[in-house]
Amino acid sequence: MRHVRPPSVSAGEAHPAHGLDPITEDLRSYALELGVVGASAMDKDELVESLRQYYVLRLVLEAALQPRPHVARQAEPIVA
Repeated sequence: MRHVRPPSVSAGEAHPAHGLDPITEDLRSYALELGVVGASAMDKDELVESLRQYYVLRLVLEAALQPRPHVARQAEPIVA
């Protein structure tokens, strides 16, 4: 027998199950706003880890896009 996921999970829509604690619901809502894939089917620990990874990735990308003045100085010729 083939298992079919409910439309809310497979479509990635937010339909929190009743009885979840408010923190998990808030984490799921925030993850869905950020576009975390599969957030609607994650438990609290998975949501926390996914959001942590999202935050770290964002910090790394922002740092990589910042100008690095010490690199530009090294490229200048040394005048004696």
